[in-house]
Amino acid sequence: MEDVLLAQKGKLASYTIQYYPCPAPFKTEKKITPYGIGLVEFEDEKIQITGIITDTDLKSLKIGMEMETTILDMYTNEEKQQVVTWAFKAIK
Repeated sequence: MEDVLLAQKGKLASYTIQYYPCPAPFKTEKKITPYGIGLVEFEDEKIQITGIITDTDLKSLKIGMEMETTILDMYTNEEKQQVVTWAFKAIK
């Protein structure tokens, strides 16, 4: 297995909007419902990745729209470390 750098930009292949709190391991300290979950396709790498959609009007989501990778703060763990995950936001 080897590390592979992914492009910062991809296209929204599929999405859903959730109306309940994030389940583990995506627990958050602040309420973010509703929120989007998107499947973003990175064409050059021939891979699709699922992640939370952030900083985007959920009503504007459309299959094929350009998305970019970002970091989302999730919570502070017992060791007082910030836990983050990747997320996606629409390119405006």
